[in-house]
Amino acid sequence: MSINIIVPTYKRLDNIYRTAEQLKDFRDVIFVCHESDQESINAVLGLGNVTLTIDYQSPSGVNATNAGFKSAWTDLVVIGQDDFLWHDGWLKNALKKIEEGYKVVGFNDAYPGHAQAGISVGWLVDRHYVNTVGLTPDTPGVIFYPGYQKLYSNTELCEYNRFKGVYTVAENAILEHLHPSFGKSESDETYTRLEVFEEQDKTLFHERKRLYWN
Repeated sequence: MSINIIVPTYKRLDNIYRTAEQLKDFRDVIFVCHESDQESINAVLGLGNVTLTIDYQSPSGVNATNAGFKSAWTDLVVIGQDDFLWHDGWLKNALKKIEEGYKVVGFNDAYPGHAQAGISVGWLVDRHYVNTVGLTPDTPGVIFYPGYQKLYSNTELCEYNRFKGVYTVAENAILEHLHPSFGKSESDETYTRLEVFEEQDKTLFHERKRLYWN
């Protein structure tokens, strides 16, 4: 089965090479680089066995993920990140949930707080469903509502699609998030640059929650 794996990346060459090595057995990996990040563009081009998508919007994970999804062509699409550790069996175990009828399957990022809340930061999604019905209350064809800068975009995705009954987490499909707040990596400018928008994103999340939660 051919499945696109979307990997947004921004100024993290080591993460590009580590992710490419982990995904070397997959044919349809799409790295998304921002137009201003020439070093990352060159690194991806040098890999030779992946697809490069260039994002011309304001640099953010929200915009890069949406750009990557727009360039996907397979029926099922994995939404990843460049700071994941891709554990054995991650795809096989997520596909079992698709076979049960779910349209959005969250991966287990190995953070207990997210597991308790049923929140994911990476997903296996049905591309036709995203394009026709949508993962947001009002914007089909995107993974995240474009109004978010960074935070709460994934929370809306999980909450809204759980509310609709099309989302679940595959607990044994582990894409471990090597995030600094979990003590698994060092912080950098890519992590911190959009955190100034936290309150703005939080306000937007609660405003948009009224679209589906009564």
